[in-house]
Amino acid sequence: MTERISVDPQICHGQVCIKETRIPVHQIIHMLANGDKVEELLQDYPSLRLEDIYACLDYAASLTEEQITPIDMLENAALRERLVEPDGRHARYGSKHLEV
Repeated sequence: MTERISVDPQICHGQVCIKETRIPVHQIIHMLANGDKVEELLQDYPSLRLEDIYACLDYAASLTEEQITPIDMLENAALRERLVEPDGRHARYGSKHLEV
């Protein structure tokens, strides 16, 4: 995969791109997700090779293997930590029926 994918701060604002092009990986993934055919992509982007598309898919798949915590989950956890005592009571009101 790394021989087909690159990140360069000077190209496309540092987005992950297909090596030696200015085609962002996310663009290829979005087009495939929206129903574009691989053959159409290869026709529309003459510098693109089939191996590049496979590398984009491989890169996207590798990202799903990482554990990512969405920001709203972190904010909710921080809010719960501030409002709920260790025994489950509301920190200010003593209620055990707090929905966050």
